Amino acid sequence: MVNLQTTIDAFKDGENLLVGLQDVLQDSQTIGSASRIFWSIKKVDKVVVLGQETVKIIQDKMKGVDPDDQKNLDQLLLIDNQLTTVYAQIDGVKKFTLPPLTSDLSSLHPVFSLTKSAPGSQMDFREIGRSVEKITKDITLTPEQLKSLLEVTKNLETLDTFGLDYAKHHKDIDVSKKALDQMDLFFADYKSKGTVIPTTTGAPVESSTEPMSSEAPLHSDASPGALGPSTEDESTGIWFIFCPTFITC
Repeated sequence: MVNLQTTIDAFKDGENLLVGLQDVLQDSQTIGSASRIFWSIKKVDKVVVLGQETVKIIQDKMKGVDPDDQKNLDQLLLIDNQLTTVYAQIDGVKKFTLPPLTSDLSSLHPVFSLTKSAPGSQMDFREIGRSVEKITKDITLTPEQLKSLLEVTKNLETLDTFGLDYAKHHKDIDVSKKALDQMDLFFADYKSKGTVIPTTTGAPVESSTEPMSSEAPLHSDASPGALGPSTEDESTGIWFIFCPTFITC
């Protein structure tokens, strides 16, 4: 009976922990969105979408398209100029000296705030690519022209994976300070409770952890240990911290 009561009490503690999981999930998603620009900056390659000959092909073939495709193709003709601006924004963020990091997650907020200077691009690269795909169906295209257009669609697909619409993450950067503070409190509370899984045999529960590799910071005075390279579940935006500076992962 004693063992049964111990088990029941442990489940009650678990229920109390679960009550806060919804807030923890929301805070994690906020932090994930706030850190997303750094994730993109690390991933971006400077892509040139159109060559001079491709511009001529687009201008020639866009004359008979519907209004939506016309709008997309008009944006396409301006895309490299806009990307030049975005790449300059990214270079500007990279030149910032990162504020010192501590073992508290809240110290990341000034780092996230550095990216507020970069609105990125709101171009819908996927939709533009679909309009280009329609042009590739034109049977009057030469093999060289078709090859050029397919290269454009490939470049647009690549740009779409970068997540260059940075402005949509700025709101989450603004509120990430509160989310980071809440996560600090959550982990501190969880640690203080020292949750133990009861056993009926009295045998100790052994656990083993493999050592994690860490990477040295590139531009930060971060103290080692708590903050570091992150991975992100792109479908949920949940952000996980693993090793000494998330910026370098």
